[in-house]
Amino acid sequence: MTKHAMTSADRTKIIEALKNNPNAAAVARQFGFGETTILTLCKKEGIGLQHLLTKAERRKVVEMLKTNPNALATAKQLGINHKTVLAVAKKERIDIKAMRQAAKGRKTPPFTQWARGPGGKPLLQCAVYLLDGSRLCPSLNTSDTEVEGPQRMRLVLWHAIAEGQLPWGVKHPAWGLYGGPIPQSTKRLLTRLAGLPWAEYELQRKEAAASLGLYVKAVDWLAKQDKARPVRPSGREARYLARKAGQRIPVSRFAWQFKRRGRLWFEHPDGGFYVQLTISRRTFRWRLNARDHEEANAIMEPVYLARSCVHEAADQWRDCAIGTSESVNASAALLEAQRRYLEALLGAGANRDKDWAELVKLLQELPCDEPRKAVRAQPEGPEQKCTRWWVKLLRLHPDHPPPGRSVRKLIEEARELYGVSERGARRAYQFGQKETGNYNWPKTRRPRTRSS
Repeated sequence: MTKHAMTSADRTKIIEALKNNPNAAAVARQFGFGETTILTLCKKEGIGLQHLLTKAERRKVVEMLKTNPNALATAKQLGINHKTVLAVAKKERIDIKAMRQAAKGRKTPPFTQWARGPGGKPLLQCAVYLLDGSRLCPSLNTSDTEVEGPQRMRLVLWHAIAEGQLPWGVKHPAWGLYGGPIPQSTKRLLTRLAGLPWAEYELQRKEAAASLGLYVKAVDWLAKQDKARPVRPSGREARYLARKAGQRIPVSRFAWQFKRRGRLWFEHPDGGFYVQLTISRRTFRWRLNARDHEEANAIMEPVYLARSCVHEAADQWRDCAIGTSESVNASAALLEAQRRYLEALLGAGANRDKDWAELVKLLQELPCDEPRKAVRAQPEGPEQKCTRWWVKLLRLHPDHPPPGRSVRKLIEEARELYGVSERGARRAYQFGQKETGNYNWPKTRRPRTRSS
């Protein structure tokens, strides 16, 4: 169990142990602290670390990585830190990720990487660094490494060069691999889209994305409309703005409609293919009439498409305030998407499940609006008096603490006045902020280390 506070005596012992054995992981295990804490101490004290691997151990690490490109498994087998294995792989120029992709039978073209797409499908993704140090990584929306992948990569690089964002321009190695002429029809399309106002462009962006074979956000960037795209708050920010406007946005974070799922079918060790999905904490499972993996993918393809439509409709439903006409329309669209999802599951043989009637019932319901969590009651006794003291101070000084008295000093003063612990004084401070709505004062955190 790791400790949360380091005394000066602990610090002295740890420094002495690090000088004798400059291995952060071993010292962390010896004294019961986290490895990050030990590394931070080494950085402050200027203590150099080493991995303490002999040449024979390094050769063994390299041999094991070549047979099993898994740094964590190699580290556990040899009893060393996995970061040490990664450092050895980097020094020996062993690309663990490329070796794992090759083991799966997928070739990774240069300046690309594999990402998970809808339904868990592997899709190519651009991986190029720009002049400002940021990473250009739009999805190419394809797994074809021969034709479609290079074509879409060429379009992305061409636009980055035109915007002056790609280092060395046409002399960049990626353009040397994928560069070439861009079709005039594509140039005319992007030029036309760039000249449209956002209201008109928004009506055409999905159609343009389908014609180019990319996602809509990638097309926004290609058409120079990414900055004109309105920022729509979502999640907590959207609910906060809705409450300020007197509206109410549904809170439904754990409903099955919002959860992203990968492949829904699997192959049983004893033979045969099965479908398994979980909806509202109920698991449904049935046998899939498929002879091989290709046939199973073909049968489940409509299910993946229908489920992605449910995700999109659920996101739109959650963005609408309850009781408005938009919410009514979004609810109808979500129910329609769930009905199509039910039809797709029926085509995959879902009626073979013994709880088929319950599955039908669940797919005919909207996500529930989860109630707010019960607000914790204010403390009683000394902490309640301390809370009233904080409320008075927060109202007298709404912008900042009183002159010459920081929040830290006020916490110590509250401890002396009301005889509460430091944690109780901090809790009373938080209750005072919640009661007054004053969050302008600086936050204070409990110190990570203490001197004895």
